[in-house]
Amino acid sequence: MEPFWNKMASYLPMKFTPNMVSLTGSLFYVSAYLLIAYYDLSLAKPIPSYVYFYSSLMLFLYQTFDAIDGKHARSTNRTSAVGTFVDHGLDTLVNFIYPVTIAQSHLLGNSFIVLVFQISLQMGFYVYAMENYITGTMRTGGGTFVQFVIMFLTSFPGIFGFSIIKFKLFGLSPVSFIILLYVRFVTYSVA
Repeated sequence: MEPFWNKMASYLPMKFTPNMVSLTGSLFYVSAYLLIAYYDLSLAKPIPSYVYFYSSLMLFLYQTFDAIDGKHARSTNRTSAVGTFVDHGLDTLVNFIYPVTIAQSHLLGNSFIVLVFQISLQMGFYVYAMENYITGTMRTGGGTFVQFVIMFLTSFPGIFGFSIIKFKLFGLSPVSFIILLYVRFVTYSVA
């Protein structure tokens, strides 16, 4: 993705501040959350298929803007501690939206598995942020791959319909099984 992000960063006007880029990217994904909330706050009822595709597209745009804000800051010589704080603060906000989009697209409702996923996402992000603070370097831990998995999982019912999510693997829906594998991965990477 790096060549794509470098190319996209080169298109940004110099007058855009890096914080504007960060905020714009986050607003894309927040708009997906608001659209989901408009249709279903319970996260348990089917909603129009286009919402799932829209959510995946907005996550891709968020991911792109999140990747190019730092590049833009460095190329315009506008790096700052405040910019890092804004970027990571907005990333934390978006981390709360991932489980909501997955839960709604797989009709998980307000279940325990969604809470566990939410906690593991925040725990992983917190540990990586602390590592960055202490060592001065930040490993992304495969964040781009995880975001592509979330895009696929969110689009899943739009592509295949809701009947396929009724399939059970070891007594769990496929998405619940993937979430548990992710939680296990985060637990190992944090330890």
